Amino acid sequence: YSSSLLNTLATASYISLPGSTEVVNSLRMNHTYCPYDKSSCHDHCSDFSPLERPCHDLNSILDRQLFGTLLNTGERSAVFYSTSPVVEEHYGPHQIYFYYLNVGEEIGRVEMPRWVAQNEKLLDLTHSLVLDQCRRGMGYPAALTEAHEQAVISGSDRESFKELVETTLDNHHIPVFTSEKSRA
Repeated sequence: YSSSLLNTLATASYISLPGSTEVVNSLRMNHTYCPYDKSSCHDHCSDFSPLERPCHDLNSILDRQLFGTLLNTGERSAVFYSTSPVVEEHYGPHQIYFYYLNVGEEIGRVEMPRWVAQNEKLLDLTHSLVLDQCRRGMGYPAALTEAHEQAVISGSDRESFKELVETTLDNHHIPVFTSEKSRA
């Protein structure tokens, strides 16, 4: 990627009704919830049942619930980075960062690569564009709603694709197995 392109391209995704607990899990390290110098369930709390651990109160809280109490409509949270092992192992310089956004109807999660999160102009642009799209779409980004509608494959398109695959397989003398149920 050219650095000039990365300085102008605001790439982001929107997750509706996120089920993440990355931010809440980070609170376990806070001395309010864990009395130990280094919060480590394995080292300090393995003798406790999950219901007896000092951080038990956090077990049923999702990030969106936490930010639902902290953010006013239109506000976003601080920016966090994903600690997912998949992201850390495979994304390299495009590590995923995220923030939570109160769009009015829900708390959504907005994810972006590191180079967007670390560029204040691009970060602000994702915030304003996602918020505008959610307002236009009555709580969900209008552009995503339209994309979902356009992505629907019609029955005739599906049948044409199936015939194309079967013809190609047949031309290469690869047997095509179709159930009688599919034929009917």
